[in-house]
Amino acid sequence: MIRDVASEMLRFLGYEVVEVEKGEVLLDLYAKALAQESRFDLVIMDLTIPIGLGAMDTIEPLRKIDPTVRAMVSSGWTEEPAIKDPQKFGFIGVVPKPYDIEDMETRIFRALES
Repeated sequence: MIRDVASEMLRFLGYEVVEVEKGEVLLDLYAKALAQESRFDLVIMDLTIPIGLGAMDTIEPLRKIDPTVRAMVSSGWTEEPAIKDPQKFGFIGVVPKPYDIEDMETRIFRALES
């Protein structure tokens, strides 16, 4: 449900969205896109997910596939180290929960401009 809300907000802001339920699927999809000389402009990953790889377990293999990937981490747990210092863990920024469309828009714009 949270992924659906975030996706709808992003679509409302004019972005094309591809949703995946876990890091393993993201890694496969990202590698296939690169093989087709396509790329995602930005990846937003949840810090924790119920089943499969979350952001922390996905970022390192994702950076091996594409060292220039723009990846943001998302969580409502503000005390998590990756939320406090995302760059230290390989992310370029944070999209905090609960989602606020104006804040999300600003953060994503900054990430895409970096």
